Amino acid sequence: MKGLLSPLSVKRIPKKHWWNRQYYEFLRPMGYATKCGLMIIVPEGFITDFATWIKPRGRYDVPTALHDFTYSKGLGRGFCDKIFKETMTRAGCSRARINLMYYGVRIFGWWNYYFGGK
Repeated sequence: MKGLLSPLSVKRIPKKHWWNRQYYEFLRPMGYATKCGLMIIVPEGFITDFATWIKPRGRYDVPTALHDFTYSKGLGRGFCDKIFKETMTRAGCSRARINLMYYGVRIFGWWNYYFGGK
């Protein structure tokens, strides 16, 4: 079985100030199986901001949350970004959206990969 194994279930974490990013916390684990057979389980309690610079949330919630998680585990930037592209494709995003977001993380994602985030 490949793809999303369990549904996304999150709650919004209240912001302290209007200018802060909006973060979300996983209420239960989310599982995903890649095409190459890697099983990724995002644990309950993991905190994500989904797509940092694209709002509102949409069909790319699972890919962006999975991308945040793989970055936090340091699985290798190129590998994380390829998984992101794969999940965007499986989520049914348009080719233009996939390319925009994929090349966005390839060009600008190094900051979060090397210097953290949540």
